[in-house]
Amino acid sequence: MDADGDNLAEARHTGRLAPLPDHRHVGAPWWQELWSRHSHITTPLRQRGLECDIEYGLSAYIVRVSLPDDSHLIIGPPQEPSSDRPPGTPRVDRDPRAP
Repeated sequence: MDADGDNLAEARHTGRLAPLPDHRHVGAPWWQELWSRHSHITTPLRQRGLECDIEYGLSAYIVRVSLPDDSHLIIGPPQEPSSDRPPGTPRVDRDPRAP
């Protein structure tokens, strides 16, 4: 098992959670309410040693997860309404003058 795998297994075994974010809002009641509302997402990630935060995205609150390779995973609601097109079928705008 690689080093990251060892760390994840250890975090699950010991029950330790990744730390809370380090910013001034962590103690604010409004932030704690947001954190509580998203705990079903953040807790399993933190159990795996991944640091999470709640942020305001384009139009809603999102969960931002710091990954071991210094990239981030963003979890949030869809930004566009769903369509009737099957997955993987792009929208094609046609020229109304075309036959």
